[in-house]
Amino acid sequence: MSELMRLRSTPLALCNGRALMSSSPADCAQRIHPSLPIKDVGLLADPADYAHKSASLDLGSLGISIGMGSPFRFQVDDHAVVTLLLSYGGQGRLEIGGQNFSIDPGQPALYLPGEAFCYQITQPHGLVITAQVEQLAAQALLLAEQAGLDGPDLSLLQRPLAIGPTRLVFSQLLKQTRKTLALLDLAPGQGLAPGGLGPGQQGAIASLICRQIAAMVYPQLVEGPVPSVSPLG
Repeated sequence: MSELMRLRSTPLALCNGRALMSSSPADCAQRIHPSLPIKDVGLLADPADYAHKSASLDLGSLGISIGMGSPFRFQVDDHAVVTLLLSYGGQGRLEIGGQNFSIDPGQPALYLPGEAFCYQITQPHGLVITAQVEQLAAQALLLAEQAGLDGPDLSLLQRPLAIGPTRLVFSQLLKQTRKTLALLDLAPGQGLAPGGLGPGQQGAIASLICRQIAAMVYPQLVEGPVPSVSPLG
């Protein structure tokens, strides 16, 4: 089966109704995430059988992209946003600031500050969320206030972090974040058209995602149930 046929028959984990297909490697960088300064994209398989399937949207102040495709590698220059990578499949290796990380369904998430990084992945199927660091800092301070704790060390937002199931709180947060992202497919139409949600609903979902990412960076601030609401209620 060709890559193009495989991707056409395999739905994205989210927003498949918005997905665009491409068989051009030149389109790869822009399709990974429009907000990231991606360069030096290279394929790790036969370029004649390259294919990529993706969907991207702005959700309030967040940028969200999901994609799957042929194995590839790329670099990202220093940038002004922070990033959460969330795996729905594939095996990835990432190098940032002299540190090396793996990402796959067993180690499914990486939080990244705005430093340059190099990334390569086979059988990719994953989500990229970008946010302003100030958004996460505000949510971390709110979580600390709600927990009756001193303000957190905000310098942690400038450090990469692997987020996996080895800690129960991470498993809970990842589960809730996936549930929150699934709300993107509840809008009218096939997958999320941002106009299908009112500004208040978009803002509520974006704030909740930021709160959940902040809780991943500061798990000590989360006591009992992790942040979960129904923004579409």
